[in-house]
Amino acid sequence: RATARLSDDVGLEPILCIPADMRFEDMADLVQGFAALGTRRAIATRFDLTPRRASVLYALHLADMALAQISATPFIAGGIAIASAHRVAALLMEPFDDLSDGTAA
Repeated sequence: RATARLSDDVGLEPILCIPADMRFEDMADLVQGFAALGTRRAIATRFDLTPRRASVLYALHLADMALAQISATPFIAGGIAIASAHRVAALLMEPFDDLSDGTAA
């Protein structure tokens, strides 16, 4: 409610900044809540921390929300990039560096 009030009072477009490593159910709830406020775009961060990179894309799709920018680095300054189709596809296809014992799950 506070975000909706601030957005209405100031007249700015709200943009959701969401970490890609959240549990899908929590992510979908958060995205749906912001979509109900009129949020149309999102910035997804922390792609470097999750092997389930498509989850955030699916949550945004379900809410008809566009992915504006992405970050796949722990350093937000200089780490956000425009979410072009090529960049998102490359990020989804990039292997996840698993720091475990190296055995397949």
